[in-house]
Amino acid sequence: MAKKAVTPKSSSSNSAEALAFNKSALKQNVLILRAIDHPLRQKLLKLIDKKKNITVKEIKAKNVIDGVIVSQHLAILRKAGLVTSEKFGRIVSYSINYPAFEKAMDKFNELSK
Repeated sequence: MAKKAVTPKSSSSNSAEALAFNKSALKQNVLILRAIDHPLRQKLLKLIDKKKNITVKEIKAKNVIDGVIVSQHLAILRKAGLVTSEKFGRIVSYSINYPAFEKAMDKFNELSK
């Protein structure tokens, strides 16, 4: 008599939770990839890394990017979690979120193997 293969039943709630988690992680990875894919944002990241903390005024002084666009690019980097901001009165200082940046790079290096 032949034995039937037994497949474990997975609960739909566990599957939905796993899918939701993966979808959330995927969205974050896409945000990060889009953020670092733009050449001007790459320049911004290099500049912030070099200075450790930098303001929009300092970025404008370097003539890296037109002043109006700087804040938009910084907002994208901040939304992706790669850059943090700290407000001192009316001045906002930006710095790289190194733990998040390194975690993202580790993920992408792992995927490229």
